[in-house]
Amino acid sequence: MTIADDETFARGEMLLSIALLYWALHDRLDCLGPELSKQERLILMRLPMPRRMGDLARTMQALPSTLTVLADGLEEKGLLVRQRDPDDRRAWLLELTDEGHAARRDLLDRIEIALRE
Repeated sequence: MTIADDETFARGEMLLSIALLYWALHDRLDCLGPELSKQERLILMRLPMPRRMGDLARTMQALPSTLTVLADGLEEKGLLVRQRDPDDRRAWLLELTDEGHAARRDLLDRIEIALRE
């Protein structure tokens, strides 16, 4: 095997390891309880501060209509609120409530434990 082959092999192993870690964590999200869907948990993780719904939809690679339905569910559960973006009144911001921030911290703690395991 040449040095180039070794580097290509190592690069492939690294990328595969990252993908496997991602999927292992994703699977762990399924085990965190039925009260939130996986997509709702992903929204919580991506909202450390208020974000525009359109930006969040792009980040999550989701349709805006899908994000609207997910936001409706989280709002009904008291985990987030919508407010108009002061910079663009046509846009909505999503912001976690105090309960939403607590749920996010709990979720991040659980993921950190999963990483250590």
